[in-house]
Amino acid sequence: MLPNASEKIQLKNVYLSAYPKPGDIVVISVTNVSISLAWGRPADLNGTQYNFSITYSSSDTSGNKTAVSNFTTITDLLPGTNYTIAVATIIVNGSGNDPVVKNVFTIPNAVTNIILVNRNTTSITLRWDRQSDYKAEYRYKVETIGDPSSNSTVSNESTTVVDLNPGTKYTFRLLTLAGDETASDPVTISFTTGKETAQYGFWIDVLL
Repeated sequence: MLPNASEKIQLKNVYLSAYPKPGDIVVISVTNVSISLAWGRPADLNGTQYNFSITYSSSDTSGNKTAVSNFTTITDLLPGTNYTIAVATIIVNGSGNDPVVKNVFTIPNAVTNIILVNRNTTSITLRWDRQSDYKAEYRYKVETIGDPSSNSTVSNESTTVVDLNPGTKYTFRLLTLAGDETASDPVTISFTTGKETAQYGFWIDVLL
């Protein structure tokens, strides 16, 4: 006896669920507004025609696209944002399977306008402006290059670097960190600490 319509639909769904998923997603490159990624082709499709459905979403935006190859670049994204990306195999009749999923942060924009607020013989205080894409979860990594070198991470738009040597030039690299530590391009600036000189039996600070 022939199966009824509901049985036919059930059998069809069981068959389609057997189609293999794509391989794991691999991130090729990331910018502040784009993500390039690739994934493994599904195995054992025996000549079946298929392509890939790519969906992406964040707390602010979402979108989708279709790819024939196992590579794509998603564009027009927001800086410093966590995107959930899902790739599924789609058979030519429109049926698909469960996707493989990966979360990727875009790169945040760099800060601007780093200025020297204060300095003496052993410390330098810096301040900078927030970037245009500022988010409350952003933090800032300050790398001090010189003798001694140091690294610190702050949540405000200023920092004081201490325990420096007098009369020494230091280079400061400032990076914005997104929620998963994805870093912006660095902004670099150099300043020199004050020099100690002896006059009349005591030390004074000379700021160069």
